[in-house]
Amino acid sequence: MTKKVLFFMMMMLLVVTTTACSDDEPNGNSFTSEEKSALKSLSGTWVCDDALSSTITFSPYSAPKEVAGAGALSSIKLTFHGTYSYSYTYGGIKVTNSYYFVVKPGSKKIEAYGVASDGGYSVDTKNYTYKVSSSELVLDDGTAKTFTKK
Repeated sequence: MTKKVLFFMMMMLLVVTTTACSDDEPNGNSFTSEEKSALKSLSGTWVCDDALSSTITFSPYSAPKEVAGAGALSSIKLTFHGTYSYSYTYGGIKVTNSYYFVVKPGSKKIEAYGVASDGGYSVDTKNYTYKVSSSELVLDDGTAKTFTKK
């Protein structure tokens, strides 16, 4: 009987050790190579030579991060790739808004949710298509704006 139990335990150990995830499988807590490339390209501060002196600064996370919503959305978590701040000057007053964002390299889209005062995401959303090179970023939410790398 002891030999059967020992044999069974050895077989279970063999099954468990050979069915573990390999390192090349995505684990859900890392970026794809396309996302990494897009985030690297977007990272940093970009300025627009428009009437509002617009500036956008992308700050990607090192890995995707779950964030709970603000207020009534607190039980709903969304995964984001980083934050960005968008600043402009209107009537001599500088305005800065902060957003969580997700980049979708395949469709060249950025989806963003405002950062609420409690740190959660808000329903203030932005959707852009983007085109980026080493020195130029074009964001289009219906009206295209061209930014240059600072």
